[in-house]
Amino acid sequence: VCSSDLNTGDRHRLLFAAAANLAEYDCSFELALALLSEAALDAGLPPSDVRRQIECGLNHNRGAQ
Repeated sequence: VCSSDLNTGDRHRLLFAAAANLAEYDCSFELALALLSEAALDAGLPPSDVRRQIECGLNHNRGAQ
């Protein structure tokens, strides 16, 4: 999927989901940020949104345990 094919809501949702998946493996915030931020920034999300979506995704699964 090309980033130009995604709207902003999809990019946020997909980043959140990727971070939530990493949380299932006890991934640290620093590692998740390193793994996901470049692609998210390339997809056009601003840095503050990237950080927030990764934090929310990681915390979503950790809070459910």
